[in-house]
Amino acid sequence: MDRATELAQRLQAACSETYCDGDELVDRSVDRSGWGPFKPWAVCCPTCVQEVQRVVALCSEFRIPVVPRGAGTGLEGGALPVRGGVVVDVMNLRHFDLQSDDLVLTCGPGLFKLEVNKMLEERGLLLGPDPASNPSVGGMAATSGSGLSTLKYGTSRENLVSLQVVLPNGDVMETKRRVRKSSAGYDLTQLFAGSEGTLGIITELTWRVHALPKKRVGSLMAFPDVRSAAQCVVQFRHAVLTSLTRCEMLNGPGIEATNKRFNMQLEAVPTLFLEFQGDSEDMLVSDARRAEELARGNSCTAYR
Repeated sequence: MDRATELAQRLQAACSETYCDGDELVDRSVDRSGWGPFKPWAVCCPTCVQEVQRVVALCSEFRIPVVPRGAGTGLEGGALPVRGGVVVDVMNLRHFDLQSDDLVLTCGPGLFKLEVNKMLEERGLLLGPDPASNPSVGGMAATSGSGLSTLKYGTSRENLVSLQVVLPNGDVMETKRRVRKSSAGYDLTQLFAGSEGTLGIITELTWRVHALPKKRVGSLMAFPDVRSAAQCVVQFRHAVLTSLTRCEMLNGPGIEATNKRFNMQLEAVPTLFLEFQGDSEDMLVSDARRAEELARGNSCTAYR
């Protein structure tokens, strides 16, 4: 028996859902980056951490590259098997365990961000990081994904409590105890967050979750130049506008593209898009008015 046949048979024994040909390999040869296709030698879709361990240990034994993959929404090609090897698709790892008293969620990496937030919303909670592409939560941690709500909640990195990771030799480890006050030892959670699968495969995540705000208010501010808009944002931060949750800027060409794509009529100048969230309408109105004052002081040409 040649080594390729032996590896295929042992992978199929190690992981119940293993593919060595067909559409499953084609699907994992691309993502949203536009790179590729890079066809893997095999695709494994484990349903438990033990299957991940067995697959990774086998690949280590045979010196075969391993590429972890989540939803495939990345734009940089991080989930592509550029050198072939075995793609480990973690989208079947989908458990969900909410400890609402502690505001902590433990879940599998195969859940989508919007899927998690829908389940949390039913309990009056939300996951703070908000990448626009609706990635898997495992991918969010692996890339330290951020999004429009970073101003208030931070990136995925700041919202992670602990990770369960399968290391390159097949061993499994937990990066940290799931308690708020823990200062001993290295911060391994932050080491693996953003490592994009190069140090291990994330098989479980523990997140901090937040109370879901009851009210939202949005506003738009136009400026004559990028410098004025940026200076205004600096003043927002110094003013401690506690309900300001989202703050994004588009320059003139960005506004032109937005007008074309969504059939809008915005003036093609640097523009800030703000969203205020909270439980008190009075607080939202107060922060929005204070933001308008600061914007007017920075040559804001339009506010609504």
